[in-house]
Amino acid sequence: MPHWEFRDSPRIGVTAQLGGVVELDGGRLWLPPQAALSGFEEHMPHLRRADGGAVIFPAQVSSQLFRGEDYRARLIFAYADEALFFRVGASDSWSPFSFDLNALTAIGLRDRRRFDDAAPQGLPAASFPAVALHRTTLSLPLARRVTHALLDGALSWTGSAHRLLDDPQAFARLGKRDGSMPPYERSGVELQAPRRAAVIGGYASGRYTRYLETAAWLE
Repeated sequence: MPHWEFRDSPRIGVTAQLGGVVELDGGRLWLPPQAALSGFEEHMPHLRRADGGAVIFPAQVSSQLFRGEDYRARLIFAYADEALFFRVGASDSWSPFSFDLNALTAIGLRDRRRFDDAAPQGLPAASFPAVALHRTTLSLPLARRVTHALLDGALSWTGSAHRLLDDPQAFARLGKRDGSMPPYERSGVELQAPRRAAVIGGYASGRYTRYLETAAWLE
C-alpha cells in the first residue's frame, strides 16, 4: 500500500475544492478518470498518496455555537481516489482528524458507467447500500478501504503553520447571536500534526453502526 505525503501550501484560503468535477443530470457528480486530482494545492495544505492516485485536504470550516454560547469549529475534509470522491466532516472539534462516515456529502464517482439511473443520486447499491438525505452508508469493503486511507493519511500529516479560518459571513452570523465570540483571526482550526486520528461509523458483526469508532495514534 503506497504511503501518504504531506504537502504544505504557500498560502491558505478559506475554502478549497477539487477541480474538474462535472455535475450531471440529477445532481450526480463525476470526475473523469483521466482528470488530475488538483485545484487546491496552492492555497490548502494537503495529503497526496505517493502514487498520486488519492488526496485528502481540508475543504472548509463548519462552525456553530455549542449550547447557544460556546464557539465550536470543525473541519470538513475532501477525499478523492481512483474510484470515488466525497466530503467528510470531523465528528467533533476536540479532534480535527476524527472523520465521521455518518456525515458524507458531495459524493461522486470517477467511472461514469457505474452510475445507476434507478438509484438515489445515481450511486450504485453495491457500493452505497443506503442513500438518504442525512446519511449515506458505504458498503463493507468500501468502508474498510476508506477507513484505512483516512487513518493512514491523517497520521502522515506533519503539520502546517497555517490556520484554516472560518467563513467570514458564517462567523459574522454567529457573532450576532453571541457577543463572546473569539476574534476572527482565532476562529477556525489549527492544522497541527495530530497524535491521534479516528473514523466514526463502520461495520460490526457484518452490520453498519454509526457508533463504531476506529482509532489510531502515534506513540
